[in-house]
Amino acid sequence: MTTPFLLAEKLERRVGNTQILAGIDLSVQKGEVVGLIGPSGSGKSSLLRCIAGLDPLTGGRVLVEGRVPQPGDGLIGMVFQQFNLWPHLTAGENVALALRLVRRMSRAEAAERARAMLDRVGLAKFADRRPAQLSGGQQQRVAIARTLAMEPRLILFDEPTASLDPELTTEVLDVIRGLAETGMTMLVVSHEMGFVASVASRAVFLDHGRVLVDGPARAVFRDAEEPRLRRFLSTYLQRVAWAPDPEPPATQPATTMSLLGAAPAEPGSFPLLGGEAASPPPPARFSLLDAATNPPGEGQPVTAPKPGA
Repeated sequence: MTTPFLLAEKLERRVGNTQILAGIDLSVQKGEVVGLIGPSGSGKSSLLRCIAGLDPLTGGRVLVEGRVPQPGDGLIGMVFQQFNLWPHLTAGENVALALRLVRRMSRAEAAERARAMLDRVGLAKFADRRPAQLSGGQQQRVAIARTLAMEPRLILFDEPTASLDPELTTEVLDVIRGLAETGMTMLVVSHEMGFVASVASRAVFLDHGRVLVDGPARAVFRDAEEPRLRRFLSTYLQRVAWAPDPEPPATQPATTMSLLGAAPAEPGSFPLLGGEAASPPPPARFSLLDAATNPPGEGQPVTAPKPGA
């Protein structure tokens, strides 16, 4: 049996009387991209922080390549929701700083590596700009370059687009998509369901500090058998992955579509809500993966399929 690249066993975290993580087991193979999804407060970010060693565990253990990660060993890199760039340093200097302080590189060597990493995220020409001169998406890409410069074996992304508008979100997601194509092992906490569905090899759904669903991303989004997951995804579909159907003929009832399939539901029902009556019938709902196949797949209308397509 192949040893997991990342192994998290029975992770527990408690703060006072509050249970943050409740016995989480998670294994990740090298090169996998795992999307962590779930409602706010479900433990997604706490799980990443515990894996990174930023928050203490009450119980359980984390192994990366069979060993316990240590601060500064370079095994794990993390990209946060907030960019956390030094405002008085340029983009290049922000990327180079840890290389000089932790890796003990010379100033010239660190600057060369920093420019190479900024070029990797499409920001080589902005190396001499300070954060205030960059957009939010550019600042987050600098943060990603800073993480890449340390050559981590595993990268954790904690809602990297949460504070960005849709256009800037696209910039950052395209960088993460490119990293996935190179075989980088990543855990990504995101509320961008279309991105997770199209890029992640696995999707893990958390609620109240527990893993409720763990499986291939396409299957998780297609089947959504767990009731709590169905409610969560139905809310998402109502918010972004929808498009109004042309007015149906008087003799034809409005139809709905399942999360990944296009089969019509019974009149007046919504498949993700278990066939509960809807009044009036909602407009047609379209495949989440249809939205995901056209990056970023978030917050954009989904074109209705043509008849016979």
